[in-house]
Amino acid sequence: MPQSRFLSFPQVLFPFLVLTLTYVVSRYWGLDSFPVFSDEAIYINIAQIVSENGFDMALFRMEGKHPLYMWFVVLALNFFNDPLLAGRAVSILAGFATLVGMYQIARREFSPKEAWVCALLVILCPFFLFHDRLAMVDSLMCALAVWSVVLALSLADDPGRATARSFGIGLLLGAAFFTKGNAILFFPVPLVFLFLMNRPTLHEFLRWGSLIAAGVLLWTLPLYLWGKEISFYHAGAALRWPEVFLTLEEIASVPLEQWKENFLAMCGFYISYLTLPLCLILILSVVLVLKEKRKFELALLVWAFAPPLLIVLVSKGFYSRYLLMFVPPLILLVSMALLRISQFVQDALERRSPDGARRMWAQPAILAALMLVSLQDAFFLPRNSQTIL
Repeated sequence: MPQSRFLSFPQVLFPFLVLTLTYVVSRYWGLDSFPVFSDEAIYINIAQIVSENGFDMALFRMEGKHPLYMWFVVLALNFFNDPLLAGRAVSILAGFATLVGMYQIARREFSPKEAWVCALLVILCPFFLFHDRLAMVDSLMCALAVWSVVLALSLADDPGRATARSFGIGLLLGAAFFTKGNAILFFPVPLVFLFLMNRPTLHEFLRWGSLIAAGVLLWTLPLYLWGKEISFYHAGAALRWPEVFLTLEEIASVPLEQWKENFLAMCGFYISYLTLPLCLILILSVVLVLKEKRKFELALLVWAFAPPLLIVLVSKGFYSRYLLMFVPPLILLVSMALLRISQFVQDALERRSPDGARRMWAQPAILAALMLVSLQDAFFLPRNSQTIL
């Protein structure tokens, strides 16, 4: 059964120290050994200009960039001589926030074992290992998404502090949109968790939704005030850009060939960055979720698959980083399935043992073997010249 509250500080301290050390080593090792990508150069260049000339809002209007990530890079430039390392350090810190949030979610909804497995998967999974080390906005968006789910679960568990938590969810969602416009794809996800985990009355749901909307509006109003180039209007208008998105007429014509290309590209990204063994384990976990129909895991399925499906249906092409915000639920589902598999194998070994002795070493050994096989190429992916961002 889920714990009623999130972890106290003493419960978090030791895992926090261990995971922090492991994470820092994994992210900073060889950080400058792979080349700068074009989008990294754009974000860093804008941050440098803003750092030299103050917070020039006109610059953001001209570039059409949502500024939150670049503001963090401006701050990081005070601590790093190399602008590239400053930008990548911001993403590393954002990735660490994702790690802590996912550990909290897994421990609360599953168990301490699943939380450790989930955290190790976040550290070693190529999806995170690669994108957390790039000076781009996606790691920050992912962190904000994860913590909005943390707050949504907290609200569903204890509606007594609904005002602060609902408004907090809105602030996190607004900050994600302040980072990049496609964060709007994630906006319904916390509401799905609230609806499935708590089943609020219509009055409660509308009240919570209004507070969430107020938090979002607080962040997005400056975008309206600065200029229409990066407002909600143009975020919606972006869906009509013929170079990037299918038009309504094209969607109405049922472009099966385009959808097929998008679907195959998405499958390729997942196989490359999530790894094939973990994809197979993910399929098993989806089967288990659909069979058992637990509310939290059903909400994870919505988070994991509904927004990417929309990307497949409306996009003329996309990059792997667009999917990063929807990878955390996949990792949570995989960690759950990995524990089930390892427990099944351990039980089978004990049944076959002549004396029926418990083999305490079996489950950790099986988990370690599964993760090593699944993630053996993780540390080499950032140096792969064929990697598609």
